Order: sequence, then structure tokens, then C-alpha cells
Amino acid sequence: MLASLRISLQMFGQKTANCVLKSGQEQSKSLILYAKAMSSSSSMNYDFKTLKVDTPAEYVKHVELNRPEKLNAMNTSFWTDMVECFNKLADDEDCRVVILSAAGKLFTAG
Repeated sequence: MLASLRISLQMFGQKTANCVLKSGQEQSKSLILYAKAMSSSSSMNYDFKTLKVDTPAEYVKHVELNRPEKLNAMNTSFWTDMVECFNKLADDEDCRVVILSAAGKLFTAG
């Protein structure tokens, strides 16, 4: 039985999962998962002006701040999208993990 599962994102849609077994032995297994969005049975629509949402793996949603030309500055539209997005994610049965990142050279200018 797994005590915990750590997933670290890598470039090009690959993920490495390190499984820590209950016995304390750590086994590192490399899993190649395709970065394409997987079809979801929940039929949630994640279409936002300032955010990009995709599904890199089963039960994993990747939310990306998507205003790199404005250094991902937080404006009214951004906050409206964030609240709506995370409310939808909270209700999505196919979402167990959320990864938050930002496009461009800066996470956010604030």
C-alpha cells in the first residue's frame, strides 16, 4: 500500500512518480504520460480569458496563468476567472490534484 505519492513535473509532458511504500522503502518508477488533454467524464468546461486549464494526467488539472505579455498581472478579469475556475475544480469529480503555474518569464507581477 502506498504511504504517499510524489509527482514532479518535467519538461515535454513526462512525469516521474516516486512511490514511497509503507515499509519505508522508496522505489523510483518513471512513468511516461502523454501531455495531451484526456477526455473527462465530468464534462466541465474550463474556458477562461486569463487562464489555461488542461489535464496532463488522470485526476490532474494544470491551471496556467496566461497573460505573459502583461507579466500575468492580477486584474478584475483574472480574479473573476480564478474564482470561477477553482469553484469548478472543487466540483469536478475527475480532479484530485491542481498544479498552478504561469506562462512567460515571471509568475506574476501582482
